[in-house]
Amino acid sequence: MDEEQQMADMKSYSAEGMRGIVIFMYEHFNEFYLLLDASYGTEFQNFVDEMVDIEVSYTYKYMETIGCESVKSGLVTEDFIHIVTTAYFNGVFEIIRHQLDKDAALRYVDMLGKYHIAGFDTIFSPMKD
Repeated sequence: MDEEQQMADMKSYSAEGMRGIVIFMYEHFNEFYLLLDASYGTEFQNFVDEMVDIEVSYTYKYMETIGCESVKSGLVTEDFIHIVTTAYFNGVFEIIRHQLDKDAALRYVDMLGKYHIAGFDTIFSPMKD
């Protein structure tokens, strides 16, 4: 997609993508519960970190593609994107850890997504002191 199309579709693409992930997790709830809380010492112990790395890579590429001034200026770095993405993913995975029912989980993820996007909206242009 070109820059304008990416910008126009980003919020809905992100929200629908995360809802799809949540639906998938609830179709495989027990597996995800074990993956998140009982995988230490196995080849799957870094599952969340690996998901974050993938998301960071694509988020940073997106921000470069749209010409994000915060990235151009060096204010927003890949490290910063990693930190906020890790917080977001950990928040999403809390729905499994807390064993919320699916409807509550979808409401929670919708709210968390809106919160996360609002934060990203504040960094799409350089912050002014």
